[in-house]
Amino acid sequence: MLLRTVLNGVGMRRVSMFRFSIYFASVLFALTLCTFAAMRAHAGVAQGAVSLQFVKLQATTPGTPQSGHVNVTGTVLAGKMAAGVAADPNYTVSVGGTNGLSVNATSGYGVSATTTGATSPGVYGTNQVKQSQGYLGCGTDGVVGVNGTGGYGGRFVGNVIASGNLGLHGGGTAFPLTMSNDLGDKISLYGQFGSHYGFGVQPSLLQIHSDLPVSDIAFGSDSSGAFVETMRVKGNGFVGIGTSVPSYGKLEVKQSSSSSATPAIYAGSVSTADYAYAIKAELSPNANGAYSAGVFAAAQGGTFSTF
Repeated sequence: MLLRTVLNGVGMRRVSMFRFSIYFASVLFALTLCTFAAMRAHAGVAQGAVSLQFVKLQATTPGTPQSGHVNVTGTVLAGKMAAGVAADPNYTVSVGGTNGLSVNATSGYGVSATTTGATSPGVYGTNQVKQSQGYLGCGTDGVVGVNGTGGYGGRFVGNVIASGNLGLHGGGTAFPLTMSNDLGDKISLYGQFGSHYGFGVQPSLLQIHSDLPVSDIAFGSDSSGAFVETMRVKGNGFVGIGTSVPSYGKLEVKQSSSSSATPAIYAGSVSTADYAYAIKAELSPNANGAYSAGVFAAAQGGTFSTF
């Protein structure tokens, strides 16, 4: 209908073929513009009336910042790329923003990092606020390493499961957990620095210690919250078995039940040599030249005996 109106208006019989071609091209162009406008309006409704934004390639660096979307199917070859931040000339890809980079891989690797240097890290990160750096990589020995500044060589939040052996502070991997051969404090169970509960090693000596002389070390069963104590070593050197407050001597043993027939202490000897003692006490004279008894026994309601 539009074509017929145009043709009648110009007088088709009285125009040349050249003018007819011009008019026909103009009508076709108008129809094309109308069709494109209708398609854009339909796309805007289908997508929530979102206008299309195109990102243009720029020849200069860094260029003019642009906002838009890039949808590429295939391989993109670029010298340097940046997203959400100005391009860093030291890196091929620079990513900024609140979260940085999100990778969602249905198979294979989420991020694959390959380096050609002997000690080059695979993944490197910098915290500009804390002024610290860290990297995750694999050295020439095939061991994956975590290294960083700011006081932490590697920091993990959450559960960590290691399927192989673990070496700490330069220790090997011959055992499930191995530390270096350095002497001194090895493990702190409670206390971040200075005096603490833990383990130490000195020449020919394994140290199990508390933090202060008034603190004790106890042995028992069950768990920390439901601890069943069997023996306690006081900070002053007194040892209690069956009691947590030994005070009568360096070693104090008490029965858990008054009706038990099991002796508190039993000493026996299998030696057939003469003068073989199950218990031997060597005493020194006091200031008056008198000797104290080696064994002192007292029975409730009975008499005292010394041996």
